[in-house]
Amino acid sequence: MKKLLIVDDNDANITIILEILGGNYDISVALTGEDALEALEDEVPDLVLLDIVMEGMSGIEVCEIMRENKRTKNIPVLFVTATNDAFKSVTDRIGGNDLLGKPFRPDILKQKVQALI
Repeated sequence: MKKLLIVDDNDANITIILEILGGNYDISVALTGEDALEALEDEVPDLVLLDIVMEGMSGIEVCEIMRENKRTKNIPVLFVTATNDAFKSVTDRIGGNDLLGKPFRPDILKQKVQALI
């Protein structure tokens, strides 16, 4: 079973994503950027779903650190964010593979996850 890491500081967002994807993937959760980096030290997932705007370390910072690390640099990153597509150029520049705006449609989330894995 493919492994996903969901990184979001909003419990409601995590719950929604778990309801949509939970039966099809082995999912781990991190509530902060720092927790995400710790989780990536223990296990390398097949995909990271990463919120951009979080308290403390942002998703952009997490992605930058991932791309600098030999072990995590090739893990696909799907940014899931309530911000608009103005972030698309930023995410492309730092190594994000795709961007999904909140609120999102479950079928679009599934399609993007499947495409990146």
